[in-house]
Amino acid sequence: MSPTAIGYLRRDLSGISQPWDEIQIRSAAKNLGVNLAKTVTFGPRTAQPIRQLLELLESTGATCVICPNIEHLDGAQGQLTAAGYTVHVVAHESRASLWAAAMRRAHRWLAI
Repeated sequence: MSPTAIGYLRRDLSGISQPWDEIQIRSAAKNLGVNLAKTVTFGPRTAQPIRQLLELLESTGATCVICPNIEHLDGAQGQLTAAGYTVHVVAHESRASLWAAAMRRAHRWLAI
């Protein structure tokens, strides 16, 4: 049985990129070979989000957290790793580099 992970993000940090962040979390879980139990989304008004995350990790038996970037953890990466959890941060490419790559692919296709 593969290890279990929890996806974690903050709505206020993801903003309009939240659907993309969620896709990236699912993709990272697949690439890591872990079972993504769920993705939790907290907002700026969520009381003690890291405590809630730790409770969820414990109740699900998850061993790792996957988040879009380190800012979503609000400085709690050390607390999570000290508690024995692995933290995976999804590496984002900038929108400009994604656009440039798409244009290169389109250019190659048009040149055929």
